[in-house]
Amino acid sequence: MEMEGSEDLHVPFIEKDWIQARKLHNVSLPLYVILEKNKCTAMPNNFCMNPHFPLPIIPITQFVAWKLPRLLSEITASQTMSWFSKDEPNSDTCIIWTCTVPSRDFIKNIEEAAGQAWLDGAKSITDLQYNNGTDCLLLWTISFWRKITTIHDL
Repeated sequence: MEMEGSEDLHVPFIEKDWIQARKLHNVSLPLYVILEKNKCTAMPNNFCMNPHFPLPIIPITQFVAWKLPRLLSEITASQTMSWFSKDEPNSDTCIIWTCTVPSRDFIKNIEEAAGQAWLDGAKSITDLQYNNGTDCLLLWTISFWRKITTIHDL
């Protein structure tokens, strides 16, 4: 017996049918569209292996001394959707290690907005707190921020 929605796995994602096609991001989206969005917004596995991330097996004394991007504790005043851009990413991913990570609440808001922003044609994130928002970062920067907050919580 096939799982409900599994037929969606075999449907090819055709960008012009979904991106900038005035579609709404909601729970009724086909599974193949959700999977494509997740692929675009998920931090790549090879980046997770970056030496900047602490290994789970390091001693606690080394973990505590690990240099991670600083977390911003205050609320970010700008509108969430203003952080998304239709411009292609134009910055080296190394800069995300030097940027301050937005607050947990803001990350939650931007994660919730990412699906609609992606459908509306967003290809990058512009961190308005860094370099006057001139750097266009990969959409998966949001996943990076979430991972950094999780590591800080350990």
